[in-house]
Amino acid sequence: TADPVEDSRERLISSITWFPILPDGVKVERHEIPHDSLGHGPIQMFEVTVKDVPPQVKEPFMPPVASFSYRVLFNFTAARTAAEWWKDEGKDWAKGMDSFADPNSELKKETAAITAGATTDDQKLEKIYAAVMGLENTRYTRAHDQREEKAEGGHQVKNAADVLSQKRGSATQLTELFVGMARAAGMKAYFMDVPDRSEELFVPAWLSRQQFDDVIAIVTLDGKEGYFDPGCRYCAYGHLAWQHTLVQGLREVEKGTEFGGTPGDDFKFNMVTRVANLRMDQAGQVTGKIDLSFSGADAVDWRHTALKGDEESLNHALQTYLENMVPRSLQVKVGKIDSLTEYEQPLRVSYEVTGTLGTHTGKRVILPSDIFLSGSSATFTDEKRQEAVYFHYPRYVQDAQRLNLPGTLSVEATPNTVKFDLPNEELYALSVVGDAKGFTTRRNHIQGELLVMPKDYDTLRKYYAQFESKDQESVVLKAAPGVGASGGN
Repeated sequence: TADPVEDSRERLISSITWFPILPDGVKVERHEIPHDSLGHGPIQMFEVTVKDVPPQVKEPFMPPVASFSYRVLFNFTAARTAAEWWKDEGKDWAKGMDSFADPNSELKKETAAITAGATTDDQKLEKIYAAVMGLENTRYTRAHDQREEKAEGGHQVKNAADVLSQKRGSATQLTELFVGMARAAGMKAYFMDVPDRSEELFVPAWLSRQQFDDVIAIVTLDGKEGYFDPGCRYCAYGHLAWQHTLVQGLREVEKGTEFGGTPGDDFKFNMVTRVANLRMDQAGQVTGKIDLSFSGADAVDWRHTALKGDEESLNHALQTYLENMVPRSLQVKVGKIDSLTEYEQPLRVSYEVTGTLGTHTGKRVILPSDIFLSGSSATFTDEKRQEAVYFHYPRYVQDAQRLNLPGTLSVEATPNTVKFDLPNEELYALSVVGDAKGFTTRRNHIQGELLVMPKDYDTLRKYYAQFESKDQESVVLKAAPGVGASGGN
């Protein structure tokens, strides 16, 4: 209507804009009515006619298509253009962030104490990051109410120095503290608003900062910008939570704000290593040890799982995780967990294993070549694909398995050594080598590409079918002359 309306900055809203995400050929039709039955006017009406809309596609490994489902996004704004709106909005956002993070005398004093002994900016920043990471992150616990704050001698959090003194803060407040301390140490540091790409992607044409979920930090070291995620508990120094990698967002620059992108990680950063050392006796009983190691995104996920529960719930989750991989005839028990809170180190979990393995047919025993794949199934079963295939992050999975056999059994046959690859995207290698005492399996799978378009789906599907079929090939054992084979069921 013509009735005056003001925005949050008390500016008169002068226009309405809209951003349509609609099927091809469907348009937003705008009409103006002189007045309504109450005499208000003129009134703008927007009409969209859509028919035969198919249901939203549900496929495995989908990108966050909810950001692009059919809709019309409206904005009431005092700005004349989208560029003007984002410039004004970015200015206000940056002003608020910089005000909270402003390094006052108290913060400068604390920063100097924390960085004492460091000789380079990188060393100083690493100490600052460790100090911030050591504080309570209320995203993973909870915020304290006013009564608790008062009982603990706390006071209202007005700036970054307050966050440090109270030793706790929200994810955003901890990032503000990190930037404030970096600035107190004499470095150039900036904020960046980013979406969580597990849920949504940023659409610049929609004039709304509600698209952003988190704040990260950008710090210049030796003339090069580095990206940091102190608001993500246990995220490694110099890296981002995978949800914040390879996204577009709104960032501070030397004079104002602008759109920018975030970097991603190499597959070597996100590693999962699975090692099994097992022994089979003459009765077919298997005992041994399994060691799992997680780096990068997988380690962060497990550490967050630990924050959400207690020791018992974590052990149960880790036990279930391995039980879903290995044959059901094996019983696993969580032993030792190392580096659970040491975010710069791989998370390591040791298991004890007992049970039986394989099936016996006469004088032969059939065993899985890689026990970690016993619970796996085909990744891509559909012949056709409508949406792109979207992997969350590049990943490197390494398996090493050693099974020592009793003198009554020997290796008769193993799968052939193979190596498959999709150039610049994926690589798979499998080697199973038998010897006089048993056999050793080594399997490597590198997943490098994150987004595979529908036109390339058939190639990807055939590639997965090829190596997943190889994963299910068996090792054949034979009994020594005059000895009956033993094995599990």
